[in-house]
This record gives sequence, structure tokens and C-alpha cells, in this order.
Amino acid sequence: MSPARLHRMARPKKPEPLPVADSTDKAVGARVRLVRELHGLTQVQLAELLGVDHTAVAKIERGERRLDPVSYASKISQTFGFDHTWLYTGVTSNLSETNRNLLLRGPSSGSSTSGSRFRRPSA
Repeated sequence: MSPARLHRMARPKKPEPLPVADSTDKAVGARVRLVRELHGLTQVQLAELLGVDHTAVAKIERGERRLDPVSYASKISQTFGFDHTWLYTGVTSNLSETNRNLLLRGPSSGSSTSGSRFRRPSA
């Protein structure tokens, strides 16, 4: 085998490009941000709940990273008590009345985790 062919064979393959954010990813990200803000959490706190870095949450919220339905969407829906399909569809008919009312009320300005039922226990 020629040295040139060996060199071509030894080169690592280029990584596959990440999918470009589409309107669905951006809509899902906006809903994740809404849920986070409704419950008075920071991106860092949500990242801790999901077991990811806060930059991953920021990218999900901006629609730059796809929300994995198995790991993240189900964890978010279980943690906050709503049907995970809402994250993808925006259809509120599958939500409980409590969560529908929470969405209609929207995030309060200057919200904090002090009133959140998802507050982390003090050390």
C-alpha cells in the first residue's frame, strides 16, 4: 500500500454536523424557558435538576440544542407535573387545570425560588 493511501486511511473522519435549529426547536426552547421562569428557577438550577451543564439549558432555551424527549423532556415534565407533549406541541388541552392557569398567569416579574415548591433543601 502506498504511503499516501495509508495517510488517507489514518485520517479521522469529520464529525457529522449538528442539526440546524429549526422553528420547532426554538418553540420548544421558549416553552422550557417559560416553565423554568414560572417556577422561579435559574438556568443553573434547572441544569442541576436535569444533570447537565447550565450552558446546555441556555442552548435548549435558545433553540440551538434539541431537547431529547427521553432524558430531558420527560424529566422536566415529571419534575413540574405536566404532560411532556406540551413542550413539543404547545397544546394545553393535556395539561392539568393548575398548569393551564399557571401558563395563563405567566412568569411574575422578579420571581425567586423562595415561593417555588421545587426549591432545593438548604445544606
